[in-house]
Amino acid sequence: MAKPKFSIITPVFNIEPYLRESLDSVMNQFYTDWECICVDDGSTDGSGDILAEYAARDSRFIIVRQKNSGVGAARNAALSVASGEWVVFLDGDDMFHRELLSLCAEAAEQSPECDIVHYGRLDFADGCKPVWQEPLARTPRVTDISREIPDDAMAGEFWTRAYRRQTIAATAFPPYLVGEDWAWLAEVLARAHAIVELNTPLYGYRVRRGSAVHSSMSLFKLQSHVRWRLHVAAVFAETQKEVDPVLSRRAVLSVTETFSTLFFGERDLSLRKAVWTEWLEAVASISKMPITPKWSRMAAKLTQATRSEMVARLLFWLPFWLKSHGIHR
Repeated sequence: MAKPKFSIITPVFNIEPYLRESLDSVMNQFYTDWECICVDDGSTDGSGDILAEYAARDSRFIIVRQKNSGVGAARNAALSVASGEWVVFLDGDDMFHRELLSLCAEAAEQSPECDIVHYGRLDFADGCKPVWQEPLARTPRVTDISREIPDDAMAGEFWTRAYRRQTIAATAFPPYLVGEDWAWLAEVLARAHAIVELNTPLYGYRVRRGSAVHSSMSLFKLQSHVRWRLHVAAVFAETQKEVDPVLSRRAVLSVTETFSTLFFGERDLSLRKAVWTEWLEAVASISKMPITPKWSRMAAKLTQATRSEMVARLLFWLPFWLKSHGIHR
């Protein structure tokens, strides 16, 4: 049996009201050489029945069922059975433009050296339809990242890209509750050779309340906020490629500035205490990274030595506050 050009990976968890629109956007693709691997991550609504319906109608839909393990584990499960030359991601409440696959296939054919095709996103409100830009822009631009990761390489979400499967085969989504996609993308960029930029929105992102992005905090979620940022910084510190100084500095500051966004936004003292320990360990790690700016390294070492929240407030919250008010250090 011939392998498809594209494997579409769709994690599904209790999204019955949106799932049909999402799967229809796959069915309506002009480019037809695809498989869509839908992972039912323990749904308790009618999502599983909808998946079974689509799989019965079209054999290109492949259904994987598992106990609720999180979106990263669902994507890993799909990657383990994907057979396409290229992999694209579609959350089960979002939508594709009908030309997404055809434009990606065209770009890949025109630039055989590339292993990532990057396209834009179009936000649309829950209860509305995406209003696509027509006609679509067709001015692809190739960026060589074989030796250097540029500042804009991390721009846009990981699901606004198609990936050559061979490039991502050894990269699994880490077990974080949030940010696992950014950590995964950093690892992929460290391995990739070239990116084609399509400069046109092809992914419709549904903005809705109650999604995983907008759910409430927990200890694991707070810890994950620290861990994925540290993961990205570590990837940039360890890669053999040159990393744009702006990008590496932003990765380090993302770790240190988590102190401000997590500590002052969390009122549960037990959660603050637990994530404080997590954050101190992260600070200890970035103090040893060669990409860490001198000021951040000094502040990290002082905070680690004193283990004082007051010191951390002075060294990390105050600069964050000044920057947020337009006073840059």
